Amino acid sequence: MVRAMATARKTAHVTAPQLVVLRRILASQAGYIMRMPGGFWTTPETTLSSRALPSWYAATQTIASCERAGLLGRAHAYDEPWRDHRRLTLIGEGLARTAQIPALTPAMRRNLADFAQGRGHDFDAPDLDTLGYVEKHGDGYRITADGIAALARTRP
Repeated sequence: MVRAMATARKTAHVTAPQLVVLRRILASQAGYIMRMPGGFWTTPETTLSSRALPSWYAATQTIASCERAGLLGRAHAYDEPWRDHRRLTLIGEGLARTAQIPALTPAMRRNLADFAQGRGHDFDAPDLDTLGYVEKHGDGYRITADGIAALARTRP
C-alpha cells in the first residue's frame, strides 16, 4: 500500500516526453515499445529512415524514468531486462488517456515557435504531433489551434 501511494505521488507530474511515450504505446497496434540497436526505443510500427533510424524514438533515460514512476513494465519477451520490450502499466495507461499535457521541454517549445512563425513546416515533428500541437499537412506539418494556445501559455 505504501509503495502504491509513493508511485501515485511520482506519477502525478508526468513530463511531456513521458506523455509522448505513453500515448505512442497506447496508439501502437502492438501495444509495446522495443529497444533497437543503438539504444533507440520505438514502437514496431514506426518507419525507418534510409540510415535505419526510426522516424520517432524515445531516449533510454525517458524509458527508465517511466519505469521508475511505475508507468511502464517489462513485457518479458526476452530474459535480459535491458533488451526486453516495455508495456504500459495500468497507471501508465490511465495517464496516457487522461493526463493534461505538461510544460513543454525547451526543444519542443522552440520547434512549436518555428511552426507558429511559418518556419519548420517541412521537418518532422512526431512529438508535437502526438501531443496534438501540429498536424500532418501535405509533405510536412502545420501548427494547430491547440499548439498556438500552448505556445501562448508558455511564453518566457
